[in-house]
Amino acid sequence: MKGFFRITDHLARGAFVVAVAALAGVFVLDCFRIVSRYFFGMPQNWVPGMLALLTNWAVFLGVGWYLYVRETIVIDYFYEKWLSPSWRRRVDVLTSLVVVAFAVLAIRYGWNVYLRGDHQSSLSTLPLAYKWYTLPFVLGMLLGLIGTIKFLVLKPEREEAT
Repeated sequence: MKGFFRITDHLARGAFVVAVAALAGVFVLDCFRIVSRYFFGMPQNWVPGMLALLTNWAVFLGVGWYLYVRETIVIDYFYEKWLSPSWRRRVDVLTSLVVVAFAVLAIRYGWNVYLRGDHQSSLSTLPLAYKWYTLPFVLGMLLGLIGTIKFLVLKPEREEAT
């Protein structure tokens, strides 16, 4: 099992790199669009569709990464001051189960959208199928699901080691 999680650790890092690259691509393409339109009078009609595509990849792979490494929003004041360690473990397990349930549903329905997404997207003048806008959502939720399962499976070992 640990070998599987080592592989998914590398895949998660790869997804993070792709998300960062997509975010950099959004910045570069938007700067290109502004310069092209306002300085040269040549609007690039394909750029908004690519911006939407790259934004999807950046956001959903980024969310998958943060779910994988468990860097979610926590109100530390309430969590650490008001909850004992045993209640913190219960809250962690409960929130993990909610993430698992949401991720499973998101993967199931997102995959169905991906399979049916062969039609042309109206977001771009480029011939991009709609499924390329859906794929990062499915991959991000899969990453979040694996990371949450990893947390649930390996958490008792971490607590015994401390």
